[in-house]
Amino acid sequence: MGSESVNLLLPPGLLIVAACLFLFADRFRPAQSTMWARITAVVLFAAAVLAVLNSVPEELSQAPQLANDHLASTLCWLALLIGFAFAGIHTVRADRTPSAVAQFAMLLLSTAGAMITVRANDFVLLIVSLHLAVLPPCLLIFLSAAGRHSRAAAVKYAVSVILAVGLTTYGLVLLNGSTATSTITSTAPIPQVDLDSSPFSAAATVLTICGLAILLSAVPFHHLAVEVADGSPAWSAGLVVLLPKIAAGGALLRLTLSSPLLHRGAAESALLLLATVSILGGNLQALTERRLHRVFAAVGIAQAGYLLFAAAVLLRDGTGVAATDANMSLAGSLSQLIGWAAALAGLFGALTYLSSAGRQIEYEDELTGLARQEPLLSLATTVCLLSLSAIAPLWGFWSRAEICLAALQLHTDAGLVDQGMALTAAVTVLGSLFSTAVAVRLIKLIYLQEPLNQFPPRRSWSAKVVAILFAACIAAGGIAMLYRSASPSSESIDDTTVAPLNAEQLVPEKAE
Repeated sequence: MGSESVNLLLPPGLLIVAACLFLFADRFRPAQSTMWARITAVVLFAAAVLAVLNSVPEELSQAPQLANDHLASTLCWLALLIGFAFAGIHTVRADRTPSAVAQFAMLLLSTAGAMITVRANDFVLLIVSLHLAVLPPCLLIFLSAAGRHSRAAAVKYAVSVILAVGLTTYGLVLLNGSTATSTITSTAPIPQVDLDSSPFSAAATVLTICGLAILLSAVPFHHLAVEVADGSPAWSAGLVVLLPKIAAGGALLRLTLSSPLLHRGAAESALLLLATVSILGGNLQALTERRLHRVFAAVGIAQAGYLLFAAAVLLRDGTGVAATDANMSLAGSLSQLIGWAAALAGLFGALTYLSSAGRQIEYEDELTGLARQEPLLSLATTVCLLSLSAIAPLWGFWSRAEICLAALQLHTDAGLVDQGMALTAAVTVLGSLFSTAVAVRLIKLIYLQEPLNQFPPRRSWSAKVVAILFAACIAAGGIAMLYRSASPSSESIDDTTVAPLNAEQLVPEKAE
């Protein structure tokens, strides 16, 4: 392994070492959860500093097992940011676990796993890092579960996660047999015509996508994710909803960006089918739920559907799409994942702030009159809800618009708009209407209803600050995107000078 690979692995390596030290240190000198939260934040900040000091320019990247492109760097920083945010929003009053240090050790391990997964450019490294990203949250959920039903749901969820990783592993092994390579982004030629006509390759592609879809809690693999979020404190539920999804989403985008590895017909059909049922199923379930953890988990399922749709568009961006459109599909995919993570982190931060050690905020009715007691937190919650509903000009609107526009510019060989893409884009718009209804229902309770209860006094403001900061970033990012879209382009490009861009060209080639 070269020095470049070591530099890229230093930040997650620091998190893994720190997590192991946490578990050993607590046996000799137990401490309060606030102390472990501060130490965890310091460790994550040190990892961020290491990432900056040891960064390698993309054009000089030579590590074959680790990707160092825009996709990997962006999602790596996103995982670090989410980990740092959850270290900040943890409070003693929201702690139900018997040992606080285990929470932060699992947080560090899952963050490290997500960072390695989004950079993994090799099947073996991808499988190992995926285990590291998704298994620690399962243990965290089991430790923080309250009651026999919650523990049983946590065990079932852990079994489903192990099954998902097993399916992904089996699919990648079959892909390795089909392509004779374990490198995801490779300069070696792959016989795409043979792959597209091979049922063996189609089965491998479907298994891989289904395994990652289970980790994303896409429909029809979503039931246990909702159950396990319902029986956990807000801090633990938010961690499970976000960090494993960032890892699985990054792996999915990496594989679809390197589309010659996949059977394109099977991959596109599976992605569009899963996206359609997830968008509709997640939003319809959010409409029927009244427990907040279940509502937000269902909203996360719908967001996973939008990400699957973005992956399908990214898979097709090498077929007759101009250079600007290929960049649009990649930008839309990243923007969707970032906006989803930021909004849900803000919402779970607000729930963590409003909860106490003996009482969790569980039902929607408990938010009535929140605007009179916590006006800033109510505004932050409103911004996060509206962004998830794709209301302009917030972040979520622009990310979803980029995906739909890129999809509608895809054409068949006959020059017609692709019907599958157009149908999924229509479902995306319909799903946004459903999620808007959920947001309006919650906002009505926050602003227009008389308060039904008095929230207990809170000793920590960190969770509130984190929720407000995420909402501010969502609003500022949406306004920046509005300004960018409204500004005239510097130069008009003649259609004859725009050459089609293959998806592989977006990833730096490996040096010989």
